[in-house]
Amino acid sequence: MSGPTAGSSDAAGVASALATLRQALAGKYTYSHVRDMLPRVRRFLEYLSARNLPIQQVQTGDIAEYLRTAPRRRLNRRLWDQRQTTAINHLLRTAAPDAPHVADPNLAHPIVAPYLRWLRDIAGLSAVTVRANCAAARRFLRWCSGRELAVESLTVEDLDAYVASWPATLRRSSRAQLIGRLRALLRYLAAEDVVPRKLLLALKRPIVYAMESVPAALDASQVAQVCSATKRDATPQGRRDNAILLMLAAYGCRPGEIAAFRLEHIDWRNDGVWMTGPTAHV
Repeated sequence: MSGPTAGSSDAAGVASALATLRQALAGKYTYSHVRDMLPRVRRFLEYLSARNLPIQQVQTGDIAEYLRTAPRRRLNRRLWDQRQTTAINHLLRTAAPDAPHVADPNLAHPIVAPYLRWLRDIAGLSAVTVRANCAAARRFLRWCSGRELAVESLTVEDLDAYVASWPATLRRSSRAQLIGRLRALLRYLAAEDVVPRKLLLALKRPIVYAMESVPAALDASQVAQVCSATKRDATPQGRRDNAILLMLAAYGCRPGEIAAFRLEHIDWRNDGVWMTGPTAHV
């Protein structure tokens, strides 16, 4: 597919490029996604047109300069960059498939692309795990770049400093998960002889105890114990609490349905109640 050239100064080139991109994305993405993305593509094409730069000649520095100088709304910087780079990637893949897709966050560091292939093809991990590990690798590599640390010269002290930079509110289970992803990156780097294996051995996971976090749900005996405790309370509040718990435990009602429940929803003749949500008639 021959891509449009957006280097000309007239608006016809920009309109032609947008029409070609809209046609290429039709049926592949939702209408709202394409609708929201096209204005971002238009601004980038106008930026190229003002500099007489054909899209086939776009380089890393051109996109970085656009992201640095383009006016942006009051959005989180990372969120704004992500939306812009997504739109630019769509344009590059459609109009200039041979151009470097430098806006792709997976290729933001030269280590990440081969690491992604190693996770997928050698380690055989799922797509979800690969994405999570690559995201953790990008965060670590950005942290190293911000401190001008070369990956080849990493030390145990550097790893300790990175772990210490995490929020103090992280639970042990979350820290163990993040350290596991960091260990996966170090395992790859050690296999490629980029870092010594002692770094991998020096990074220890915290101990995670059984039943450390709040249980996701109560078992049947615990539910019965809670209902029994409220049943013994003869006050109006106790009866109300017992009725709410019975509707949750016995009928599977949702909190929003119980909050919207009214006296007229009781079917006295048929010994039932009517709910306003997906639970319907109980």
